[in-house]
Amino acid sequence: MTKNELWPVESAYGGSEYSSLQNPLNHEGLMLSFLDLVLLTLLESSPMTGYVLRKRMVTEYRLRASYGTLYPRLKAFEKIGIVKSSSVMGEFASRNTGTNYELTPSGKAVLDENLKKFEGSLRKIKSKDVETREPRSDFTKRYYSS
Repeated sequence: MTKNELWPVESAYGGSEYSSLQNPLNHEGLMLSFLDLVLLTLLESSPMTGYVLRKRMVTEYRLRASYGTLYPRLKAFEKIGIVKSSSVMGEFASRNTGTNYELTPSGKAVLDENLKKFEGSLRKIKSKDVETREPRSDFTKRYYSS
């Protein structure tokens, strides 16, 4: 993917960087990471703050992400219209003030599409017999043969 095909997003460090998040007008083919799938799945249930999102990621998925990872993702999703921020308090709100994030209808469509792809990938992985797989490198050949 060339720099021209990437969408610029503001970096957590003040500059700008290019993300694989596509142009906001076209969500087709947007590939989400596992972290992104977890974030959007949690937001699907109710609007919540980044703080509550992070706590639920740990308790429900045993997934830890720093705020320096979480908030730039939420801002990038907001920029392309998958998530919107508001002052509406969600069911899991931890306080009366702060920014709450919620999934938009186009975000729901992107999440559904990516969950189907993820489930297909998992089925493909599960269908492979581990014993018949070829080692990928000389190191792994030596490791598994000894």
